[in-house]
Amino acid sequence: MKNTKYILRKIAKGILVITVTLILILLLTFLYFKFPLQAVPSHFKGIEIAHRGGWEIGIENAIPTMRESLSTGAKALEMDVQLTKDGHLIVMHDMTLDRTTNGTGKTIDYTLKEIKQLKIKDESGNIKDLRVPTLAEVLDSLPRDVVIELDVKGNNMDLFGNNEAKRMGFVIDSLSAKHSLQHIFASSFYPQYLYAIRQANPNIYIAHSFINRKTNKEEMLTSGFNAWLLSSRFILAFLGCGMVDAEYNNLSEKKINWFQQKNIVINAWTVNDLELKKKLLKQGISVTTNCPGGNCKDKADPFGR
Repeated sequence: MKNTKYILRKIAKGILVITVTLILILLLTFLYFKFPLQAVPSHFKGIEIAHRGGWEIGIENAIPTMRESLSTGAKALEMDVQLTKDGHLIVMHDMTLDRTTNGTGKTIDYTLKEIKQLKIKDESGNIKDLRVPTLAEVLDSLPRDVVIELDVKGNNMDLFGNNEAKRMGFVIDSLSAKHSLQHIFASSFYPQYLYAIRQANPNIYIAHSFINRKTNKEEMLTSGFNAWLLSSRFILAFLGCGMVDAEYNNLSEKKINWFQQKNIVINAWTVNDLELKKKLLKQGISVTTNCPGGNCKDKADPFGR
């Protein structure tokens, strides 16, 4: 009996030592690899951001639509970026070509030259005489002081990051000659992408994106562990995020107060109701909207972020 108690005490002591050691390793790893908190410029606060360049104004993620949004008074543009097979950043929302172009298949399986042969579709599926723009082409067409949010999409990802994430970070960094990095921020649901971007250039502002778990159960299931990680304050601190990109119905007053007390800039998406936009803007919260400056005809956002 005494031997059994002795053995159990030894096992308990061993478990305690292992647990404490693991906690110390995790803490030291966190402190070594974490980035300092970014101090986000004030021009990112309390502004309307045209979703996909101004979805209700024209064809999503198209340069003419972005120019039209700016002419209506939008101060910022949100656009989706992802890599082609040969490492170019293009402006496109979907992981596949089918909905927004006359092509088919995964975007990542095509080179830039192949994608440039395709034409863009409008929301009704009509083919237009427009090509999928590269991020470089978009930046060349806009004033350098326009605030730009790059919603970073990911293909072929793993949990801890991969070459695609690193390449994307370096490509964004390489475009700094075309647009002021003081007016660009990258947002993503995936920490490995944000981390890779900060590795490429710590001066690129990043925003941690998160969704309402209750209303987006399907997306939570598909994004899995990454989505769970990104909902934590630990990831905010690890990445040094000075901004959050939050689904508007996931922003309680308690969360808003916590973020603002920490000097973390909030951007709410996708806000299509005029009165709600006014309320959030008054609180210093930026809003991503399909119709900058007005009340959207369609309050729904059928294709999500």
